[in-house]
Amino acid sequence: MAPSIPSSPAITNTTEVIQLYSNTHFPIELVSTNFAIWQCQVRSTLIGLNLLGYIDGTMVAPPMVIADIPNPCYSIWFRQDQSIVAALLGSCADVVQPLISNADTAYAAWTSLHSAFASASRGRVVSLKSKLGKNLRGDRPMADYLFDMRSIANELALIQNPVSEEDLVVHVLNQVGDDYDSIASAALLRPTAISFNELGDILTDHERKLKSSDEAKSTIIATANYTQSRSISKSHVPHRDSRRGRHNGSGDTRSDRPQSACHFCNIPGHDVKDCRKLAREDINNKENGISITTTNPYDII
Repeated sequence: MAPSIPSSPAITNTTEVIQLYSNTHFPIELVSTNFAIWQCQVRSTLIGLNLLGYIDGTMVAPPMVIADIPNPCYSIWFRQDQSIVAALLGSCADVVQPLISNADTAYAAWTSLHSAFASASRGRVVSLKSKLGKNLRGDRPMADYLFDMRSIANELALIQNPVSEEDLVVHVLNQVGDDYDSIASAALLRPTAISFNELGDILTDHERKLKSSDEAKSTIIATANYTQSRSISKSHVPHRDSRRGRHNGSGDTRSDRPQSACHFCNIPGHDVKDCRKLAREDINNKENGISITTTNPYDII
């Protein structure tokens, strides 16, 4: 025989009215996007206080009068019902309160809110599931991306549409990026499912290794560019005649000029006036009584 479902307790003359306060019993404020969470809060609280029947319609109002005599049980029911209405009203945001401002009972207020937000809650579920499947990592840090994915899954769980751990892992692996394809392949081939936390540790460690590798490549490229620049710079420096010596401190740069050839012997590196061959010829000619005169385009000797 199937067990019977307990009904709401009957109201008697000794039933105590429980005063409810929105900031104490329903601290989560109802806004346009959190009805599922807020609804869970209200139901859980009223179940704990054995007052759920006031909003689900099972705690019906007793007769107002019995044999033309006011029924004290109705007064107790009404006071309890209005305490719940006040708590519900106080738990709603200003833009939501008009929806139940004219509600006579807790059941009427609850029904109005449920009708107004049920479709919006379904739309929220669809929106979150779509975001979970189209949430590419891009250039976000791995820790931030994993936190975002976990937050979406947590929000779905709060509105009674939880995402399994395995599905969440698959969503992450499909959108984390091409640099992590090897990890995705290994994770999907495992005989046992990998947990989200374990996957997060592996992805974060791989991100650190990729970053270190990129930094090393940048250093190598910078070094290669610097070396190439030095080589090109040296290749453009004019060769200097070792016999002329280095620049002196006065900034003389004549040694960097192209050296002209002697007009007498055609050997570069000296002028006619310093030509040793000419000097020898001059000595020989003087001995023979012959005088030689030579003209330099730049100097007249």
